[in-house]
Amino acid sequence: MDIGIDLGTTFSVIAVAGRVELAPDYPAGLYLDECDVTIIPTPYGDETFPSVVIDDPERPGEHLFGLDAAQQAQEGRAPVMFSKRKIGTREGIPLGEGEVLARDVAALFLAYLKQCAEQALGRPVERAVVTHPAYFDRGAVEETREAAVQAGFDMSEPDQMLMEPVAAALAYARTDARDPLRILTYDLGGGTFDVTYLERRGGVIDMRAFDGNHLLGGFNFDRELVYWLRQRLEAQGRWRTLDEEDPDDRGRLARLLQAAETVKLNLAGARSDTTPVDFRLQYVLTDAQGRPLQVNERLTRAEFVELLQPYLQDTLDGCRRALRKAGVEADALDEVLLVGGSSQAPWVAACLAAEFAAAEPSTRVATGCCSTRRRPPSWTC
Repeated sequence: MDIGIDLGTTFSVIAVAGRVELAPDYPAGLYLDECDVTIIPTPYGDETFPSVVIDDPERPGEHLFGLDAAQQAQEGRAPVMFSKRKIGTREGIPLGEGEVLARDVAALFLAYLKQCAEQALGRPVERAVVTHPAYFDRGAVEETREAAVQAGFDMSEPDQMLMEPVAAALAYARTDARDPLRILTYDLGGGTFDVTYLERRGGVIDMRAFDGNHLLGGFNFDRELVYWLRQRLEAQGRWRTLDEEDPDDRGRLARLLQAAETVKLNLAGARSDTTPVDFRLQYVLTDAQGRPLQVNERLTRAEFVELLQPYLQDTLDGCRRALRKAGVEADALDEVLLVGGSSQAPWVAACLAAEFAAAEPSTRVATGCCSTRRRPPSWTC
């Protein structure tokens, strides 16, 4: 295969096998020694590509991608975000002057990733392995494959579509010589949650069971923060309901969600679970008379984690169901792999530490590959 693509709900990653020197006019790649792969960065040098698309306001019929598209929210426009959640459905997504399907958005974005890979490698890229959530049904997987074909990839081999938690477990297994090896992969990304139980016996890795929720991820956490803010402003008589059918309000909602994500990251990095974190907004929301609202609210990580309890319990329920399907007890696990950007938050590590006390979670980066292990924090969810 020429490249591998982790097509994420919020961020995507491109990798190429081996240590590869990229084109001199392209940012340097990141070589991961444990996995023997080179990460191809964005044209700006970032390791991940925001999975965001918007029509180009200056070039009719063209599109902006990644960071360029995400920044359009600061201009009051609403880029297409989290569209991966709708793959396999007939739900229309506003793009430009019309509507498209999630498959079409994926095709546009995959074509952009292909273009970046070709620019970085200095050669044509024809084939790719593309990952997908374990909980995608057959229709969603096939639509993702069709999107890759539409983007210009040769996807003629069935193993070019690979479950995300399986890809993570395969990468991890290269660094762990134990056999048998029992792995639970906890994959919480921006928009989907997958949990998979795999075993390696005699050198062969077998996926025994999986579970999850294709509508659960960090996006839900961001929306909880938005809802929390809405309740605060409603109590003050300052909230005006946003109409998602209105382009201006869609732009406001996009900026509001971006601000909520920043607050979420600040909460994750706070000194303690009682340290207040500001949620400030200027010139984003308006009141019923159209006047701009100045927002300055505060909350702690403990308060935020309380909001997340239903979602965290949902992920733990999925873990339990997967283990029941495999007929395995939690204390038999050798490793719990944390995969996906949302799994890196301290509230996730703490909940898993409490649930799987006999198996020390191993923290993974967004692609599920080759990160430093660390023991989860002692405070609980």
